Amino acid sequence: MLNTPPQDEVEKAEAGINQALDRLKSQDLGQTTLEDFVRLAEERSPFEFVALPGRGPKHRGEEVRYDELDLHEIDTVLEVQFENGGLWGGYEIDPPSAAYMKTRIRIIRASDNEVLLEDTVQCVGEQRKYLEWGENNGQMFYDNVLACLPRLREKVIDDLFLVYPLTAP
Repeated sequence: MLNTPPQDEVEKAEAGINQALDRLKSQDLGQTTLEDFVRLAEERSPFEFVALPGRGPKHRGEEVRYDELDLHEIDTVLEVQFENGGLWGGYEIDPPSAAYMKTRIRIIRASDNEVLLEDTVQCVGEQRKYLEWGENNGQMFYDNVLACLPRLREKVIDDLFLVYPLTAP
C-alpha cells in the first residue's frame, strides 16, 4: 500500500505554494536584481556596466532589436531573463523536491543585434517534501526562490566576465 499524504494536506500545501508564487510575482524583483547585478558586476570585473531598465524584453520569448535603440557608447547588451521556476522532483508518490529558478542569458552586440552568446543558468535550492514547501503560506518555498537570485547573479558574472588564468604545471 502506498503511503500518500491526505488530500486535504496536499491541497493546503498547494495553496501555500500558490500564495508564495503570488507574492513573488507581485514584487518588482527585476529592478532590484538589475541594480544588485550592476553593482556586483562592477565590483568583481574590470568592465563598466550600465543598467538599461525598461529596454529589454517585457515577457518571455520577446526579442528586442538593440540596433534600433539609441544606446550611446554601449557595445554589448547582457539580457538576463527569468524563464521559469517552481519545484523539481522525481515522479513518485510524495518525492523530495527542490525549489528552482531557470534564467536565460544572452550577450548581444548592440550595433547589429548579433547574439554572441546564449545560455541557460539554473539555480536549485534545498530538497524538502511537498507538504513542507506549503507550510506557513509557502514561506520556505518563497525564501528558497529568493535565495537563488544572488547565486544566479554570481554565476553569470563569474562564468561570463571573470577570466581565471591557467597556471603551468
